[in-house]
Amino acid sequence: MNERETFEVKVLNPLENFREETQLLEYRVDPLTGLVSIIQRSGYFKELFKSEPEALAKLSEETKVKCPFCPPRVEEVTPKFPSSLLPEGRLKVGSCLAFPNLFAHTDFNAVVVLGEEHFRPPGKLDSKLLFEGLQAALEVLRKVGVEGLGVKFGSIVMNYLPPAGSSIFHPHMQVLGSTLRDFNLQRILVEASKAYFERHGENFWRKLIEEEAGGPRFLFREGKTWWFTSFAPLRSFEVQGVVEDASNLLSLGEEEISSLAAGISKILRCYSLEGIFCFNLAIYSAPLNADFPFNVNVRVSARFGLNPLQVNDAWSLPYLLLEGFSLTPPEELASTFRRHLG
Repeated sequence: MNERETFEVKVLNPLENFREETQLLEYRVDPLTGLVSIIQRSGYFKELFKSEPEALAKLSEETKVKCPFCPPRVEEVTPKFPSSLLPEGRLKVGSCLAFPNLFAHTDFNAVVVLGEEHFRPPGKLDSKLLFEGLQAALEVLRKVGVEGLGVKFGSIVMNYLPPAGSSIFHPHMQVLGSTLRDFNLQRILVEASKAYFERHGENFWRKLIEEEAGGPRFLFREGKTWWFTSFAPLRSFEVQGVVEDASNLLSLGEEEISSLAAGISKILRCYSLEGIFCFNLAIYSAPLNADFPFNVNVRVSARFGLNPLQVNDAWSLPYLLLEGFSLTPPEELASTFRRHLG
């Protein structure tokens, strides 16, 4: 099921007086989609995922002054949904608040502010806060997106801190929905899952759980979710979580949401212990209100941190050639994270 091939690249290294060194590259093929990922082992680039504490503190203070997501401004300056879609304008669950994105990226796009604190290290995004945030995201998707606008496709995403694509420093997630067509990678995953079921007569995601459980990439089971590092990661430090017996976002019950929140929180604590503060997250779903041989699943991956070099990891190979690229072998990452998890 897992296809891989290793290549040796020889180079005369000027940093070592032009001594010949051998670098190993590994090509891996995603067992569902056929997408290829390249694993490169580089200690130098791995350091760029760490953020400097001084830079974080400085940016946090600078952005807090006029932050639109901090109280009381969040109740004064953020947009509202039209009363025909949501009479109260915004939707609140615990300490989390959902409202429309001021600059919509899709025909349904909501923002969910995660609590009142302007900055939390990833390890401080606890399961209670994430549970409330996910509940708010799913409720606004159902009430406004599906019931109000007829949204058929949806995803929940998170871009944490500016290097990960966030324009606002304050912790938040986004709900993306469309009435017309699915998102590219989500569509690929759903269609490939359907084709796998038609060929093999079984659900790919259940098979994946069976194969990963207890293996070298396995991390833990949290309630109704299973967590492991991706065999063919799209990005570095990538972790996947798969939800049992839930094919789309609207089929998630309180137990599944709680399991997702607790699992994500554990992964983010591992990131913090590695000095990683910037990350992306996406929750993938089959079409809403439809029965597909698919399981809701999540990917979390790290981004370069805040550092004086201002180096960005968005380059042509992954972003224009759509090649997966990781600086850490998934099996080594899993071993490290298992130690963090105790």
